[in-house]
Amino acid sequence: MTEERVFHWKHGWIPLDHVATPPKKLAQPGFDSLPKPLQDKIHAKLESVTGIPEPELAKKVQANLERMFTTGNLQDKDWYPEKNAELDRRAANISNKYHVTLTQEQLVGMTAVTSTHKRWRENVQFSTAIASTLAADEPFQVTRVMVDDYNAWAAKRHSSLTPHADIKPGTYRPSELPTGFVSSKTPGMPRAINQDSVIRAAKIYRREFTLDEAIGGPKQRNFVNNLMNPEDSDYVTVDTWHYRAMMGDIPVTRTVGPAGAKVTMSMPLADWTNRDLSVADGRAVLYGYDPKKPRYDDGNVAATIKAADQFAPQVFFQSGPASKADNWDSNDGTYPWFMKQTQIVAAKLGVRPNALQAVAWVNVGGGE
Repeated sequence: MTEERVFHWKHGWIPLDHVATPPKKLAQPGFDSLPKPLQDKIHAKLESVTGIPEPELAKKVQANLERMFTTGNLQDKDWYPEKNAELDRRAANISNKYHVTLTQEQLVGMTAVTSTHKRWRENVQFSTAIASTLAADEPFQVTRVMVDDYNAWAAKRHSSLTPHADIKPGTYRPSELPTGFVSSKTPGMPRAINQDSVIRAAKIYRREFTLDEAIGGPKQRNFVNNLMNPEDSDYVTVDTWHYRAMMGDIPVTRTVGPAGAKVTMSMPLADWTNRDLSVADGRAVLYGYDPKKPRYDDGNVAATIKAADQFAPQVFFQSGPASKADNWDSNDGTYPWFMKQTQIVAAKLGVRPNALQAVAWVNVGGGE
């Protein structure tokens, strides 16, 4: 077995003398741990979005969630323990095949940061492919065109990407190149709509920062905690599907449309993202849909996307996407409230909160 090497880019790759062990739990506040004024603020936010007093809304949400569990397939309640074991096997297989050390914690984190808009099967194959490509460390030819293209791309990004004018054309292994370049230019590296997620996954693989540093958003942090500690009841993964399971047919209200043509509308979460419904209820017209043209005219397709796709459940209940930390004090993030409702129902049913979420997730239309 070859000696494991851990590198950090700074004027070339150099071994790190110390690598922090990623924590098995990522701190995430529960609702009852929040200050009373912040709890009241979250209650007010929920009431403003739904028009329902918080105590009544809590009862409705809990009833929806209990129904999604009792009408679901109870075999799905062990989803998290099963995926914990699957990720452990995958990490061990990569470690053994390529003579590296890839821990379960690393692969869990890589899976979490690349999870956006992916079903589980696609998600885990995607993260495993990143890890395998990095572990294989196959040499490839770097051209001046590749370097210039990367540097132009990196210079335009608002993230922490850094151009690397010092990369010379030649043959390199991925381990000899900076992470941003490797994540975008290595042959066979998976591609994402936002390649930053691949870069973050590669940084976790290379131990350039811990999971705690890599994962900031409430959904992804809870996802990691549930996968690493499936028996722990303190954490709940609240994603698009779980919001839908909890809210059911409860209408939520939002003002839509461009400046000068705004309309306030109210409908269940699933309807907000329904493109066909956005045409029928007039939302698409606000964004330029022309009823005189075919439904799948390029302009009409763009209008329906604007009218529907931007209204994922998170825009109603979180201040940021799954990968971004909520600022609970200023942005009215309601995530801990939904965690609490899940924990209440799980205690009533005598199951783990993540078991309840897993069954509801499949029942509402999630699944692998």
